[in-house]
Amino acid sequence: MRNYCELVLYVGRCLSDCLAPGRFYPENSDPFSLHRIAVAQRTIERYLLPIQSFGLIIDYNDLVNDNGEADKLIEYAKKHFPNATEVIEPHMCIHGRIIFARKIRFDHCDENDAGGIIKTMKMSGHVPNKLIQKAAWIRRNSASETAVRSELSELNKKEDEIWESVFNIY
Repeated sequence: MRNYCELVLYVGRCLSDCLAPGRFYPENSDPFSLHRIAVAQRTIERYLLPIQSFGLIIDYNDLVNDNGEADKLIEYAKKHFPNATEVIEPHMCIHGRIIFARKIRFDHCDENDAGGIIKTMKMSGHVPNKLIQKAAWIRRNSASETAVRSELSELNKKEDEIWESVFNIY
């Protein structure tokens, strides 16, 4: 099996448009499974369009806040890494929703490449959503301006940890 790395942009849900409930098994090659995954992919891609985004919910989003930020990071990755591709990975359909992950995949990648990829992606200027949310919480709940500055300084040192937490090597 080839080596690759993935940067998880977010895990989300969209309306299933009457797709049968159950898990998606990409390793299955029977016609039913392949058709079901293809229908899920088309449905997800439709809900990623701005005109259809009313049916999209972003659940786990340490890296990006919305689809616009995800699109910008995908374009940045494709520009700087010729082996970067967008991956939409359906996980399961349950309660009228398709649960999926939106990722950037870097083919032919191993542990030695991870640091360079993360460093280049950080150079995009994108600030992880988790960092923004924590900074807003600190500003709201700190007693003094000195405490805010101190805590924000400590928080900025943890940016690498956030990028590393959403980066997976396979």
